[in-house]
Amino acid sequence: MKLTSQDFRVLRTSLLAGVMAVSVSVALIWLSLWYEQRVSTMEHVAQNQLALARQQLTSAQQDALNMQAYLVEYAQLTQRRIIGEEQRVDWLETAAALQQQAWVEDFHYSMDPQQLYPSPFSSVEIGHFALYRSPMQLELSLRHELQLVHFLKALTEQSSGWFQLTGCSLQRVSEAEDSLLNARCQGDWISLKVQQEVP
Repeated sequence: MKLTSQDFRVLRTSLLAGVMAVSVSVALIWLSLWYEQRVSTMEHVAQNQLALARQQLTSAQQDALNMQAYLVEYAQLTQRRIIGEEQRVDWLETAAALQQQAWVEDFHYSMDPQQLYPSPFSSVEIGHFALYRSPMQLELSLRHELQLVHFLKALTEQSSGWFQLTGCSLQRVSEAEDSLLNARCQGDWISLKVQQEVP
């Protein structure tokens, strides 16, 4: 069978149509692959945003729980007057009242000026607070050793502030068996101040 020029003209149209069909098919395939890639990227971005949003929500919920817990603790510390200025008069009145109730025979104290605490907590994060101490010396006259324990316990429970005892020494006033005991104790009155309030 021999092809004539007229056959070539008919075939040329079919060939051009075929080439165009193949080109359009290739273009459509490439376009669909590009679109699939784009959708996949968008899905990946959306999943990352969703994961980040979930993480932020969890963090916010945890912060809310922490804030509730810390507010309770902060209220307790404020109520006991551990946060803020020292209430020396309140503490002295409590000690004087305990002495009048015969918890001890006699009681004297001295308190040094407030200073920054040389803190073993330096590696502990205490937020916007600074830790202060006022060194104190107590001198008490006692009938027996247990009076000291009971007095210090009552003073801690009934007074404002946070008193940290560092040591006590006991000594008989005389050789007599019923002699009074002389107790000398050292400690620190601890307080927290918001750093903006610290001069």
